[in-house]
Amino acid sequence: MKFENGKVSGDLVVEHDLTLNGMVSGHIHVKENSKLILNGMCLGDLQVDAGSEVDIRGIVQGNIRNLGGVLKINGIVQGNVSDAGTTLVSEGAIVEGSINKITSNSSSTLAGMIGGAIVANLFMPGIGGALVGGVLGALLGNETAKKEKNDE
Repeated sequence: MKFENGKVSGDLVVEHDLTLNGMVSGHIHVKENSKLILNGMCLGDLQVDAGSEVDIRGIVQGNIRNLGGVLKINGIVQGNVSDAGTTLVSEGAIVEGSINKITSNSSSTLAGMIGGAIVANLFMPGIGGALVGGVLGALLGNETAKKEKNDE
C-alpha cells in the first residue's frame, strides 16, 4: 500500500491501494480493484467504483457515490451518500446528509417513467397522456433493468 502525506491540489484518481494522510482540494475517484484509506480531508465529492473499497477515517465535505464498492464510514461525511454497493457506518461516525440506497432498477424505472411521460404527452397532450406514458415507461424501464441484471 502506498502512503501519501500532504496536500493534493485538484482531483485525485486512485488506481492502486493508497493511504492518504492529508487533504485533497478536489474530488476523489477510487477505481475498480483499488483501496483508499482516507485519514485526512476531501473538499470535493468521492466516487467509489464497483470492486473498490474506501475507509473514511477523516472528513469528506462533498457527496459520496458508492457505485458498487465497499464504503466504510468511520469519520465525518458532510454531504449525501448514494449507495449502490455496501455502505457501513460505524458507531460514532457522522453523516450530515442522507444515505440513499440506489439500484439499477430504480434508475431504469425512473428514466422509463420520465421518457414515457414526455413521449406520451406529444401524442396525447395534457396530464392524462403524461400519466399514462409515465406508467407505461416505468413498466418498460423496470423490465429493462430486470433484463440487464439477467444478462450480467
